[in-house]
Amino acid sequence: MNRLLIALCFICLNGYGQKKYGDPDFALNIPDTLQATSSDTSVARVFLEDHKWMVQIMKAGVVDITTDSTVEKITIDKAPLTITAQSFTKCYGMPDPTFTVTYKGWVYDESDSVLSSHPTVRADATNVLIPSGASAENYDITYVNGMLTVNKLPVASITADKGTVICGLKTLPLSAAGKYAYTWMRNDSIVGKGNSLEVSAPGDYKAIAVDVNGCSNTSNVIAMTQVLAPVVDFTFASGCTGTSVYFTNKTKATGAVDYSWHSGDGQSSENNSASFTYAKVGTYTVVLTATPLSCPSLGGTSIHDVKITEPMAAKALPTVKAEPGKPVQLNARKMEGVAYEWSPNNGLTDTKVSDPKVTLKAPETYLIKMMQKNGCVTTDTLRVSVANPKAFMVQEEFSPNGDKQNDLLQVYAKTIKTITSFDILDSMGNQVYQKPKKGEVAWDGTNMKGKKVPEGIYIWMAVGNDYYGKVVREQGTVKLTR
Repeated sequence: MNRLLIALCFICLNGYGQKKYGDPDFALNIPDTLQATSSDTSVARVFLEDHKWMVQIMKAGVVDITTDSTVEKITIDKAPLTITAQSFTKCYGMPDPTFTVTYKGWVYDESDSVLSSHPTVRADATNVLIPSGASAENYDITYVNGMLTVNKLPVASITADKGTVICGLKTLPLSAAGKYAYTWMRNDSIVGKGNSLEVSAPGDYKAIAVDVNGCSNTSNVIAMTQVLAPVVDFTFASGCTGTSVYFTNKTKATGAVDYSWHSGDGQSSENNSASFTYAKVGTYTVVLTATPLSCPSLGGTSIHDVKITEPMAAKALPTVKAEPGKPVQLNARKMEGVAYEWSPNNGLTDTKVSDPKVTLKAPETYLIKMMQKNGCVTTDTLRVSVANPKAFMVQEEFSPNGDKQNDLLQVYAKTIKTITSFDILDSMGNQVYQKPKKGEVAWDGTNMKGKKVPEGIYIWMAVGNDYYGKVVREQGTVKLTR
């Protein structure tokens, strides 16, 4: 073939039409004896295959195919790519999902990895999902909007038509309104499903409603309480007439309870605990009734017998003699289970024992309150006399009858160094005895003439010197019996 023919045949390149990225390889209408080249192999390349010159599209763009001196320009358009925002449905109040897109138009098995920037999706004020922002070298991108549908939440409501207080081991119904799938919760734990629930335990109840769109909402909360039958009981101590007897309520109950006490002798009380004062000795039946306010039918009673006794009779205990400033032992009546209380506390070592010691400078009368466990109280009296000790200690009575028992009247004087005189006078003032100048005092009941004196009261008079040289004079009486 001569050059003119070759040139004329090459002009046939003009008939290939508009090409786009993604089209298959196509043949050049020239003989294989000619040499064809591409001006930009990154856009399109030419190659000889089975004696045909073929063109392979590499990317969108413009390329010149040259054969000898002839040039054919081929324009390769971008492939169309449609990016569609996927529509979504969500429940009101829930966060927006992660919006995604779909692609239509990829060629040569390509994917979104060839994008130089990926699309984003935003929701406008009318919940239209608008994709944008993608770019690709070889694709002409068209966007299709999606839609975000927001479903309303179910309106969940529960009611307790028969009240919220469970009496004893009974049950109460709760019901839910609306055609939803309900899950019941007690203190945040699942306890049932459906539009109603039988409640037998206290707690906070609610229901979670789910509609056909899968949207859920939580109902109002109903607090259920339970009142069990009270375990009624009380304690007390046996009592005493005229003294309050205290009854301590030991009832175990749930919820508010009314109490009613009956003493057994006509007295009553509505207090939690009670006290009654009994006028007569006897055994009384005390009754406590406990009635739950919310469930009166669960009321119960407790019954106990209380024994009422009388207090012991009070006594005046024998006077205790004391010296000024010197302690002396005191003793109350000793009884088992008795609490003591002495008053006043003047000079006492302890006011809560039966046998305190006391140190006084002046006489005192003590009240000894003795409190028994049954509430009986008896108050004794005890007088403590205070007198200076006598220097001369003389018997108050002696009997000179020869039986060798208390036959002589003698004097003991530890604080006296010397007894200078000791005289005995009868009731008329006549001297019947005088201490000898030498020797101890030893009156045998005879007078100065040695005759026995009659029985009666005689006066003694003593004079002596103490160890400090002071003269001490004292007198007293003595009873003489035979």
